[in-house]
Amino acid sequence: MKIEFDPDKAATNPLNHEGVTFDEAAEVFFDVGARWVGASRNDDNRLGVIGYGTVDRLLFVVHAEIADEGFRIISARRASRRERAAYDAED
Repeated sequence: MKIEFDPDKAATNPLNHEGVTFDEAAEVFFDVGARWVGASRNDDNRLGVIGYGTVDRLLFVVHAEIADEGFRIISARRASRRERAAYDAED
C-alpha cells in the first residue's frame, strides 16, 4: 500500500497538532481496529480514519484515496472524545 503526503504540510502538521507527524499517522492505516468515516468538505472527496499510530495514541487522519494504489494524508491530529467513542464502539 502506498501512503504519500505533501512534505511542506508534513513539516507543519506537528506544530499545529500536538506533535502528530505524518509518519506516525501512516501507521493508523495498519490498525486492525481502525474506523473509517466520512470527512469531506464542500465537494472534495476526503475520508477519515480513526486508529492508533506508533506512539500509542488514538489519531484522526484525514486522507484521500489514490486510485487503487493507497492514500494521500491531508492532516492528522489526536482523536476527539466523540471520535474515541466511535473507535471504541462495537460494530
